[in-house]
Amino acid sequence: MSHFERAVRWDAGSASLRHELAIALSQAGRGPEAVAALEEAVRLEPQHADYAYALGLAQNEVGNLPAAIAAFERAVALEPRLGRVWYNLALAREHRGDTAGALAALVHAEAASPQDADVSRTRSVILSRLQQA
Repeated sequence: MSHFERAVRWDAGSASLRHELAIALSQAGRGPEAVAALEEAVRLEPQHADYAYALGLAQNEVGNLPAAIAAFERAVALEPRLGRVWYNLALAREHRGDTAGALAALVHAEAASPQDADVSRTRSVILSRLQQA
C-alpha cells in the first residue's frame, strides 16, 4: 500500500496510479478511501469509462447506491459497448426499485454481451417476479 501511495505522491496527475491504489484500498477494506481515489481518477481522466465503472463498483461497495448508479450511467454514456457495466447498472436500478430502468439496462447489456448468461438469467428473474406480483 505504501508503494502505491508514494507513487501517487510522485505522479499526482496519474489517473491509472489512483485506480491501482483504489484496488489495493478496496482489498484492504478501506472502501471510502478507494472511492476517493477513484473520484480523483475520474476527475483526472473524465473520458475514461473504466474509471467511472470502477467508481460505480466502489460506491456500491460502500453502500452509496445513487452514486453507484450515476457512475455506471456515466460509464455507459462514455462507452455504450460495455456489457458488464450495463449489467451492473441494471442490478443497481433493480435494487433501487426501478424495474423498468433495470430491464432497459439489461436490453443494452444483452446487445453488448450476447453470450453473458448472467444478463438473460437476471432478466428472467425480474420478469418472473413481475408476473407473480
